[in-house]
Amino acid sequence: ADGFVRGEGCGIVVLKRLADALSDGDSVWAVIRGSAVNHDGRSSGLTVPNGTAQRDVIARALQLAGVPPDAVAYIEAHGTGTRLGDPVELRALGAVFAKSHSNEQPLRIGSLKTNFGHMESAAGIAGLIKAVLCVRYGEIPPHLHFKTPNPHIPWSELPIKIPTALEAWPTGQTPRIAGVSSFGFSGTNVHVIVEQSPVASKHQPCRASHGMHMLALSAKNEQALRTMAGQYAACLRHNTGIALGDFCRATLARRSRFRQRLAVIAQSAEEMINRLSAFANGHQPEACHTGVTPIIATDSSIRHYPRNDEPTTAQDMTALAQDFIAGADIEAGNATCVPLPTYPFQRRRHWLAATRVSTGDTPAEPLPESVSSPDWYEQSWIEKPRPFPVEGARPKDIHRFTTADALADSLGVHTNQAVIVARTAPTARRRAWLLFANPSDLADGLRKQIEIRGDFCRQVMPSEHYAIRPDGTALIDPEVPEHIARLISDASAACGTPVTDVIHMWSLDAPTGGSLTINTLDDAVRLSCLSALHLAQALDVGKAKRECSLWMVTRSAQAVRPEDFVDGLAQSPLWGLGKGIATECPALGGGLIDLESVPGDAAVEALQLYEEFILTDKERMLAFRGGKRYAARVVRVTPPDAHAPDLSSSAAYLITGGLGGLGMETCRWMVNHGARHIILVGRHPPDEPTRMELDTLRAVGVELVVMQADVADEQQMVSVLERVRGLQLALHGVVQAAGMAGYTLLTELDAKSVLEIFRAKVTGAWVLHKLTQNMSLDFFICYSSITSVWGSEKQAHYTAANQFLDALAHYRAAQGLTAITINWGPIAGRGMFRADYTRALLGMGIRPVQPRHMAAALSRALTMRKPQLIIADIDWRMFRNVYEARGDSRLLTLLEPAITAAPARPLAESALMVADSDTGALIVQSIVLALKTDPDAIDVSQPLVDLGLDSLMAVDLRNRLFTHTGVQVPVSMFLGGASVTALTQYILAARAQVAPPSTTEPAVDSTPSPEDQPMSYGQRALWFIHCLAPESPAYNLMLALTLAPGTDLVRLQQAVKSLAARRESLRTIFIGGPD
Repeated sequence: ADGFVRGEGCGIVVLKRLADALSDGDSVWAVIRGSAVNHDGRSSGLTVPNGTAQRDVIARALQLAGVPPDAVAYIEAHGTGTRLGDPVELRALGAVFAKSHSNEQPLRIGSLKTNFGHMESAAGIAGLIKAVLCVRYGEIPPHLHFKTPNPHIPWSELPIKIPTALEAWPTGQTPRIAGVSSFGFSGTNVHVIVEQSPVASKHQPCRASHGMHMLALSAKNEQALRTMAGQYAACLRHNTGIALGDFCRATLARRSRFRQRLAVIAQSAEEMINRLSAFANGHQPEACHTGVTPIIATDSSIRHYPRNDEPTTAQDMTALAQDFIAGADIEAGNATCVPLPTYPFQRRRHWLAATRVSTGDTPAEPLPESVSSPDWYEQSWIEKPRPFPVEGARPKDIHRFTTADALADSLGVHTNQAVIVARTAPTARRRAWLLFANPSDLADGLRKQIEIRGDFCRQVMPSEHYAIRPDGTALIDPEVPEHIARLISDASAACGTPVTDVIHMWSLDAPTGGSLTINTLDDAVRLSCLSALHLAQALDVGKAKRECSLWMVTRSAQAVRPEDFVDGLAQSPLWGLGKGIATECPALGGGLIDLESVPGDAAVEALQLYEEFILTDKERMLAFRGGKRYAARVVRVTPPDAHAPDLSSSAAYLITGGLGGLGMETCRWMVNHGARHIILVGRHPPDEPTRMELDTLRAVGVELVVMQADVADEQQMVSVLERVRGLQLALHGVVQAAGMAGYTLLTELDAKSVLEIFRAKVTGAWVLHKLTQNMSLDFFICYSSITSVWGSEKQAHYTAANQFLDALAHYRAAQGLTAITINWGPIAGRGMFRADYTRALLGMGIRPVQPRHMAAALSRALTMRKPQLIIADIDWRMFRNVYEARGDSRLLTLLEPAITAAPARPLAESALMVADSDTGALIVQSIVLALKTDPDAIDVSQPLVDLGLDSLMAVDLRNRLFTHTGVQVPVSMFLGGASVTALTQYILAARAQVAPPSTTEPAVDSTPSPEDQPMSYGQRALWFIHCLAPESPAYNLMLALTLAPGTDLVRLQQAVKSLAARRESLRTIFIGGPD
């Protein structure tokens, strides 16, 4: 044979222990008697099989199965149809079966690949399914297209037969046994022994049924339901030996329930067949109950199906049928397994529509591009004092101190530090903390803060193995995900509660910029980022099932103030990774905190951190500087009018990643501004379009030196710079445009993917810095991304790498070196972004920047002398809706507000409000529009995220529902697993709580409450100030309002009284002292 053909397919089998399957009454199609696996080992080539290994794996499988070779009548061979593979395989089979078979009783061999081709990863399971069918039905199908035997196979020496027509299983061989071979491309060999099922293949007749019976069917739409009814009628007609009661009970027990339902009542199989057939043909026969289960079932009670041998009245059966239609859960009891039809899937075409492809003369349709210039922004830090931190404190828990010195002594802090303190009573819930920190005063102080409150704390340190020390400290390998998963499990078991808080401080041990080398930078990134990645994955994030916070702490990794040195830049990638985690894993709380460059009092820092960890504030990107608390914000900046001076025609300029899309755009920009000597560095040679463009530039007198080098390889980059010196030119500018964009879900990221992205961006940028830091450069430009500012889904590793570029620019600037990092939005053009990714960005309000606008922005950016700029074209009203949908973030609060679905209005005044009974239908309609799907595809009990809902669709769906119902459903509810039923209940409950506006002024109850009432968050802060200075009026906070002319003061007074009447906290006064 010489006919290797590739195919596509998939196969699924259900495996169950034979004893359990028989006990549960399952239909057993075949039995796996045994199996074996081995490997070819060394062979003469990757595609060359090892006959000895194949022989051994078959013999081993027979031995483990306890089956002698002569009991096997058929082999489903691997049979690729190749000149070399087939002879090797058949010789191996001959070595095992030649002595037990003869020409009179040959071993029959076939391969499913003659029917479907080689389905590669699905080939083995397909062969197993074929063998199962052979032993079940006792027939061996023909091997197609077998005309000329392979001349390299010694057919006369082998007792083998290739069936060319359908054959019955050889007589006298019971039970029927077959073997299945599957050999992987990598050299893995598998053989499985399949035996005929020990139970009868057909259902055994049951004793006659008495009384009435109900057949309950359900489908996703009416068409499928009628098709199903016809299938069940045919099944009953064909299987005359099945008792009607068994048939009905099996249907209830072994089939899923859908909304479109049919309940048919009959006393005999013939009557059931007739009524099912009539319904299938579009009629509504007697005793057929149909309907669509409502969104919220009117009766969710469990009803039991009457036993088969007990007569049941038609009235009872009618009531049961109506309950089923209404959505009741009908239990079938012990149901015998009988053959039932499968679901009648309504087949739809899902092929992509044909698109026009460029043929060279006619360009392909371009993606939409921005027609306006991009806007300019920067990341700023605003001073944000910490709110009163401790929840649960009552007046009796507050201790009074007569002097500030007494308070300071009690706290162990200096008197010049302003501190607001409350001692909270132990809460009922014990928190379990994991503290990733090496031994230090800060770690000791933080652990003390946790443990004095009665919480569990396990310190975790990096090691090469997993261990728990006698003092409870854990040792793990940060690059082994299983260690972190085991750590979380062990800590939960030791504490008796799931892990609630994880503090990651391993980055604090990274070397600072002055002592940083390529190797220590790589070690620091591995320690911090890989461990944090594995932590996020192990915490089961994104499923909203675990209430846990992950805080990541760095030191001097962010440029908060102009004077910040940012010598902790090796820690900075952790910030990018943290932003990616926050984007993809909204269920995981916590955030990022950057500490002062020079460590202060460890006890004070520990207290600051602990208070931040337990705070209910929504800030997620914080920094401590000079005793103050800062929060990150994105703010607009005004671009300068001046353009960059022309570049020197007698100097050299270096672009790494110079042959990519961004690199070539930069090359053109340099040429347009006077540069005539440009070195383009790339890992690969230029492709044909790039080569043509280079020739065009050379034709106008530009010297372009193309060098193939890895920017992360220091020796290769030394050679590049030596080449520059060989040109007798001074290097005046460097642009780091090297890098690759990865698109991988956080849950699927591995160390290899992370380190590949980091190599060009992180290591490469540091190599360029070290090699050029003593040169007099006009510019050192790093091409970063907007992803490093706020994170991006599927790009956590890319975000982390770009964060390092941002930190490097600030680090260089602090040393007096030229540097700028530009957080570009997507740039339109060849090789910039994947088309599908660009379309997704457009849907979020992020428009690609046209290359001409990029060039103009680059020129102006160099005149600003800022270390970092964000240049992008973003519709913030759209983007904030999407960005803030997955979690409460305040990064963008100083920009334009997000779009609201509709102006707020009283519920009773809306003309679009629907009646409660229509709410479910409205939700389904809104989902259909938001997901662009069919109503029939929506299961009301299925989480919407399982239907493909993402954050963009969730915002759209929220807006649609708000427009029509007046209820603002949190986006987190959509993404947290809510179904149509859950949404309906939420909206109905919200509507029930809205009362029509009252025309009478409510009475204010001024009667003091006899019970002790806990103070609110703000009240605790005011009361504490009062305790420190009882005579001071400072805790009476004043609020001044400027009222517009024409304000109705009477109505304003009524509004304030109405508000006080509804909010008891506004009518509260303090009685008595703190004790």
